[in-house]
Amino acid sequence: MTKLNRSVERSMKILEVVVGNGVCSLAFLADQTGLPKPTILRICATLVGQRWLSQSRSDSRYRIGSR
Repeated sequence: MTKLNRSVERSMKILEVVVGNGVCSLAFLADQTGLPKPTILRICATLVGQRWLSQSRSDSRYRIGSR
């Protein structure tokens, strides 16, 4: 059996929650995914850098990016 990449799985879980809800705070993502906030913060920073997500400057919430 092929070993799965946990980082990719976690990233996809975050993206699924954002797609399903439109706009998400860090606390909401933690609640919905069960992942620790520091983990979500690192993954979201990567996803923002790759433009899969964008982050509002006014309220720091995440949305689907331009990618």
